[in-house]
Amino acid sequence: MGPYNIDIRTAENCGPKSGEGLVFDPHIKKINRSTFILDAAIQTSVDYDDSMTLLVDMALFTNNGWKENYYKQSFPKACTVTKFWGGELFKELMKRIGVKARCPIPKGNYTVKGWMLKLEVPSIPVWYYNKYRWRGTVSKDGHTVGCLGAIVDVVPKKNH
Repeated sequence: MGPYNIDIRTAENCGPKSGEGLVFDPHIKKINRSTFILDAAIQTSVDYDDSMTLLVDMALFTNNGWKENYYKQSFPKACTVTKFWGGELFKELMKRIGVKARCPIPKGNYTVKGWMLKLEVPSIPVWYYNKYRWRGTVSKDGHTVGCLGAIVDVVPKKNH
């Protein structure tokens, strides 16, 4: 446990593949230990707003495989929560897709190209080193409308 970098192994859409809801098509290219290039297509047939709930679900990789429900929490007001926890990352994403960094995020088709991305969570300065499977599932009225998943390594931060 300690200061860390987040190394993205994979990112994927884990919700609807097309049609209604929030559909993500992320492509990650690793530049170095903590920097990545993101290209993504995002199709939304609904506004991303505070009538939705965000469920964050993390699994921990162990010698016996994935330990499910390592961390699981449901957040009402999905858009506001995403904006708060996303911080500068959220603002930059909104800039890149051409919408104002506020809630709700209007439905539409968005593209992100060549975003040099460095994942940092300043509000969580230390974390346990390991491999994690992360899923953020968005629901409205009890129905899943979108999901974005990733497998990441949390590794010790290198001092430069």
